[in-house]
Amino acid sequence: MPIEVPQFIRDNAQRGLDYLAEGFGGDGLTDATKREAREMAAGNISEPKVRKMGPWYARHKVDGQAPKNSNPSDSEYPGPGLVAWLLWGGNADFDDAAEDWANRQVETLNNETNARSKMKKTERRTFTIQKMEARQTDEGTMRLAGYAAVFNEESVPLPFIEKIAPGAFRKTLTETPDVRLLINHEGLPMARTKNGTLRLTEDEVGLYFEAELADTQEAKDLYTLVERGDVDQMSFAFRVIRQTYNKDRSERMLTEVSLADGDVSIVTYPAYPTTSVEAREALKRAIHEVKQGREITGESLLVLKQVFGDLSEGHEYIMKAVEVMSMLLGDVVMSEDEEMSKDEEMSEVREAVGDFVRWNSSGGIARGRIVEIKMTGSIDVPGSDFTINAEEGDPAVLILLYKEVEGGWEATDTLVGHKMSELTSIDPLPEAQEETSNVLNIIDVPGGGSKVVVDFPSVLNFLPDNMPRSYSLRLAQAKRNNIK
Repeated sequence: MPIEVPQFIRDNAQRGLDYLAEGFGGDGLTDATKREAREMAAGNISEPKVRKMGPWYARHKVDGQAPKNSNPSDSEYPGPGLVAWLLWGGNADFDDAAEDWANRQVETLNNETNARSKMKKTERRTFTIQKMEARQTDEGTMRLAGYAAVFNEESVPLPFIEKIAPGAFRKTLTETPDVRLLINHEGLPMARTKNGTLRLTEDEVGLYFEAELADTQEAKDLYTLVERGDVDQMSFAFRVIRQTYNKDRSERMLTEVSLADGDVSIVTYPAYPTTSVEAREALKRAIHEVKQGREITGESLLVLKQVFGDLSEGHEYIMKAVEVMSMLLGDVVMSEDEEMSKDEEMSEVREAVGDFVRWNSSGGIARGRIVEIKMTGSIDVPGSDFTINAEEGDPAVLILLYKEVEGGWEATDTLVGHKMSELTSIDPLPEAQEETSNVLNIIDVPGGGSKVVVDFPSVLNFLPDNMPRSYSLRLAQAKRNNIK
């Protein structure tokens, strides 16, 4: 849902723009601040801007104490601090009205994000931990410690390449999620963050856990197995909030995850790779691609290699692969008239930089070539005030516009921005061929100043190397007897 900008913030932003047009404001204002002020004055504001407003007001509120920013009688009024404050939507008296509004919006956005994250399907990833510590305190309390996840290392085993980016747990940990320590992601908890017996922190290595185990027989058995080294792998359950892919979508980087109502588990065996939501969808895409006679690539190919690799190993692995296929496909009916969901279709048409696309514009169908794709964040469209914000599952795309000319298409100097969902893939546009018509070249002949008109440029290839050539004059039409 779009964020409604209060009238007082719109008015303040416009007042700041007016001061700016009159030459006030100084040299420290960024183009982004000016652009965002124009958007706010028009009643538009982005989520990233709202999230930046509260901290910005807190840092710059002190500027209101300077006479040039607060006293209209001061010779330097309005000072740069006041102009900047207005451009950010704040009232001229530097009160807390705009800051309070922004903080309320951030709280609402956070609640919506948390609600969306709970609706997402839970995924699991497993990592082999080289140093998982088991020790008893002097009071006899059993403690375990280690890493439930490691940054920039491939999760094991892999149906496709995936890593976790540093900082992926930072936000979810500030929200104090209720996380349990389990065995194989099931059963009664051995420890829990809610009562302080499980502590989770993020450091430069990954997601670190410390647990005080419950005094139960199952916990004692677990402690003994970890201490002996019989189990040495950790897995964690999470929901994806933000992610990025490489160009061919064969590698995924998790940049933000939610641990709300999740768990960290000590596991006997790593989850079979195709238990992930992505593997299920990749296998469905592979089936669809086979039906359509298309080449299987990316995640789909990796998943099939894993499954068919098992099939080649013998009876036990065949049964295992069959179980996985059944689990993945669930209730999917693979009939000929099966249609892919909108999300699946979107994943198929995700184009790469350099690909050609078309889209609907005010002047009809436009065409161009992709020059930049952002899975997260935004793209500022050069030469305009427009910003294209990427959303989860719908990247922002920058496109070089092409125009149709006689004999084909040629690139313009215009860049436009769109969401990936607005684009349709097309074949490469044929480039217009250079004409080799009878444009005439005037050749300076040394020694006499006479000139010869040649009506075929290829003839020039047969002239002596020491004969200078002048292309300054071209005649569109002439006759062979026009020799001077």
